[in-house]
Amino acid sequence: MTVGTSLAAVTLAGLCVLTMPARVSAQIEKGDKSFQLQGEYIQVVSPNSQDPSGTIVGQFGYYMTRNLGLKGTAGLIFAGSDVGYIVGAGGEWNFGAKGSTTVPYAKLDVLDFKVDMLNLLMLSPGGGVRFFLSRQTAFDVTASYNLAIASFQGGKADGGAIQVLLGFSYFFGGGDRR
Repeated sequence: MTVGTSLAAVTLAGLCVLTMPARVSAQIEKGDKSFQLQGEYIQVVSPNSQDPSGTIVGQFGYYMTRNLGLKGTAGLIFAGSDVGYIVGAGGEWNFGAKGSTTVPYAKLDVLDFKVDMLNLLMLSPGGGVRFFLSRQTAFDVTASYNLAIASFQGGKADGGAIQVLLGFSYFFGGGDRR
């Protein structure tokens, strides 16, 4: 186990211990706001490229109802030695019952993706599951298909990518939150 892997494991274990209450009862209420931080790491293993890439994404959300949330997205993309950005807006629908600790959701985002000479408008349908560690903190797993629908450089926009992100959400304000 490398030093980096050990440090990551200790950090994750510490976060889990700090956010774990004696009794978990998740709540997403009308008027709540949320901050979500997610990321992914990709290591391509091929004879042509060994460059790692990844994405770090932050999202700020506002819940119109307990189930419907609107959000803004901003993030950085790392592709080998290139750094790009991703920005956009979208919404999500939560399927969890009030007080449940596991909340599945569906999402739809419209994103501007720019890295190196590639600048695309993407439609990103997907879904995920939020596992609440405390009333306000959740571990998130999100999967989506990022479909290129337009190119800002006048070229052809086709194809897409499957993306899986892991991260945490923090909920604050509004509703019956105590």
